[in-house]
Amino acid sequence: MFALNIYGITGIYPNAAPWTQNTNIMVTGKGFLNDMSDMGRCKFGAEGSYVIVDGMVLDNEHMICQLPVGFIPFPDGAKTEGIVIPFAIAF
Repeated sequence: MFALNIYGITGIYPNAAPWTQNTNIMVTGKGFLNDMSDMGRCKFGAEGSYVIVDGMVLDNEHMICQLPVGFIPFPDGAKTEGIVIPFAIAF
């Protein structure tokens, strides 16, 4: 039998950031501190176009992920304000 580790996100701060700067994203939630916390990952983007980065678990309710700079190639002159990028975590 295997142990089921249940975790979830309750918030992301900041919830908006420029894609041209290194920004630490604070993820709040529950269930982050478990036997797999050293394998925390954050996924920015959707199937077919995403980047996975390591996440640093601080405690059971806080995790930090660094926004990957420039992972979405925008065409020259494209407006990038207001774009929503899917986000997920995994262990």
